[in-house]
Amino acid sequence: TYPAIYEFCGQIDLQALRAALRVALDRHPFLDSRIERTASGLAWRKSSDLNLAATEDAASGPMDRWIDPFAERPFRWRWVAGNDQASGATGGAPGKLMLVFHHAAVDAIGGLMFVGDWLAAYDQLVCPQRGTRLRSVDVESLLTRGRATVTKSATCELAAGDSQAQKRGLGIGGIARELYRFFFRRVTPLATHSTVCEEPIDLLYNVTFSVAESESLRRLADRLGVTLNDVAMCDLLRNLRAWNQRHGTAGRWYRITMPVNLRDRAQLKMPAANRIGYAIIDRD
Repeated sequence: TYPAIYEFCGQIDLQALRAALRVALDRHPFLDSRIERTASGLAWRKSSDLNLAATEDAASGPMDRWIDPFAERPFRWRWVAGNDQASGATGGAPGKLMLVFHHAAVDAIGGLMFVGDWLAAYDQLVCPQRGTRLRSVDVESLLTRGRATVTKSATCELAAGDSQAQKRGLGIGGIARELYRFFFRRVTPLATHSTVCEEPIDLLYNVTFSVAESESLRRLADRLGVTLNDVAMCDLLRNLRAWNQRHGTAGRWYRITMPVNLRDRAQLKMPAANRIGYAIIDRD
C-alpha cells in the first residue's frame, strides 16, 4: 500500500464528498472492484455487494490496517477535520483528506487521476455554476494496457534497414549479457547484517526547492517541451555519472532503481491502474 494526503483550507461538505466518491468510482473500475479467483486465474471483478461506507476509516489512529483486495475495495480514506477530529465529525470545516491505496490496483499516477476526478465531481455537486467538467476516460484501454505495440514510424524505420535501429536490437548475445548483468550485478541492499552502525542513519535524503528555483525549473521544462520530472531525471543522471567517474572502482559506485511510467500517449485517458515499471540505472 501507499499513502496520499491532501490538505484543504476551505469549507468541505462531507456528504457531498461521499456522494462524489461514488461518481469517481464509476469511472475507475479497479478501485470499485476486488480480486476473485476464476477458472483462468486471479481477476479483478466489480462486486455489487461491497459496502462503499467500508472504505471510510473513521478511527483516530494510524491508517495501518491491512487492505485485503480479496474482500474489499483496494483503497481506504479518512477525513480529518482541522481540529484533528476524525471523519465522524460534521462537515463544513477545513482539514485533510487521507488515503491509502493498494499497489496491486493502482500506482501513484493512477491514484492522482482518481483523486482529481473525485474532487471534480465534488465541485460539480457543491458549485454547479462553475461548470467543472470531468475529463474523458477510456475504460477499454484497461484491456490492452499490458500489450506491447509497435508504432508505424518504428516499423518503417526497421523496414528501411536503419543501421542505428539494428544496433539497438539486442540479439541472443545481447539478451544473454543483460541476463548476466541482472543476476550477478543486482542492486545492493541498503543495509545487511554486516553493516551494523551504532548511530541511526536516515536513509531518506530530501531536497526542498525554493519558489524561485521551482519557477526556474518549470520555465526550463516549458522551453524544452518536457516535464519537470524529465529535467530532474536529467540532472540526477548527470550527477550520478559524475560521481561514478570519480569513484568508479569496484564496490564504490552507485546503482539505483528508478520507477518508470509505462503509459504511452494512447493510454493518457486510461482510468486509474498500475502501469509503473522499474529501471536499473548504474555506471554503464
